[in-house]
Amino acid sequence: MLQCSQLTAISLLCLLTGVLSGWWDCPKKVIMYHHDHNCAGDTVQCTGVTQGYSFNTSYNPVLKIKSTSWTQNAGEEGAKCRLDCEKENFDVTITCIKKGNVFEWSELVWTNWNY
Repeated sequence: MLQCSQLTAISLLCLLTGVLSGWWDCPKKVIMYHHDHNCAGDTVQCTGVTQGYSFNTSYNPVLKIKSTSWTQNAGEEGAKCRLDCEKENFDVTITCIKKGNVFEWSELVWTNWNY
């Protein structure tokens, strides 16, 4: 029987097989898509195991606004990712949670929101 618990070539094969077969608990999720917030210079900070994220703030010269987009890649249960947007004075966190029989990134938890 194949044992994936030992750090060997077999465990590396198990890891690779898991990654290719989608062993990540929480799938990729769009968190913000062109939200009217200026978070230029800020970054997403994650704890736990994730496959990273895509984050940017862009300027629309026609509308004369800055907008922020954040896509969170896959992660394991318990992973947390936080955006502290200093210019807009807000802080948001998401967590990879199990909801029923499905894993998902939680809704945004907003703190320090001062509008």
